[in-house]
Amino acid sequence: MAPTMARASGFPAGRPLKLVVPFPAGGSTDVIARIAAEGLGGRLGVPVVIENKPGAGGTIGASQVAKAAPDGHELLVASVSISTNHHIFKNLPFDPLKDLAPVSLIATVPNVLLVGPHVSMRSTADLIAAAKAAPGKITYGSAGIGTSAHLAAELFCQMTGVTMTHVPYRGTGPALNDLIGGRLDVMFDILTAVVQQVKAGTVRALAVTTPGRNPLLPELPPVADSLPGFEVTTWNGVFAPAATPAAVIDSLSASIVQVMRQDGVRTRLAELSVEALGSSPAELATWLAAESDKWGRLVRSANIRSND
Repeated sequence: MAPTMARASGFPAGRPLKLVVPFPAGGSTDVIARIAAEGLGGRLGVPVVIENKPGAGGTIGASQVAKAAPDGHELLVASVSISTNHHIFKNLPFDPLKDLAPVSLIATVPNVLLVGPHVSMRSTADLIAAAKAAPGKITYGSAGIGTSAHLAAELFCQMTGVTMTHVPYRGTGPALNDLIGGRLDVMFDILTAVVQQVKAGTVRALAVTTPGRNPLLPELPPVADSLPGFEVTTWNGVFAPAATPAAVIDSLSASIVQVMRQDGVRTRLAELSVEALGSSPAELATWLAAESDKWGRLVRSANIRSND
């Protein structure tokens, strides 16, 4: 194999790389990270290991990487929470916009609007009408205050002018169980995580949150068909400690882009409804700034705060 840009620059000099996933094993971020790590190890010729460091909505793992040695050997595979937590938590141990250096945007994942089987609504328009007719009566679940599912639903409420009651859970699993069991009405979730339940009919999907339809569930219209301008995308990006040399970051970015554009990687992720990307550090920085601005405005207008 021809030497990559990273190997030609003397990095990683035979040492393993660590990808820190700030969420439990088995979730979408973890799956995406493991597929990327497999390809990246082949490109660099060194082991690339995954360390799951869950807790505090991704803050514990992100803080670890922010304080790691800035040599490119410990990286963060972040999610959308990296753009939201600093607006929600009062005392974050790091500043994601200052203490982490963008490396590459690696993937985006669509969300889906779900209702329980006990709910009569069959479309986004039905949900809007029902919520307007009975303010606060419809409940929606999330994996906790400030999570992507919570913010997606809050954005939906703001854009429609409806009021629904938030029921936070300790994780997506318990919320989904209550949705299936009829104890919860509505929920936004990552399509990857719920596509089997949708196909089995244990929950009903009303729409996807992306501008276009998704090939896994092509019958679902976008929420934007009924609510123009509504768009929510879960995403993953790789970050390094802020003081990491630019040459190392550029080398890592080049290798990650090569991996994420491999046909095999793209196919494996597409089967999970994940779009493989790969970007320059500057492109990820621009993406992060836009996401931080979007969700920061929502958090402030809705006065969303965590007690942690």
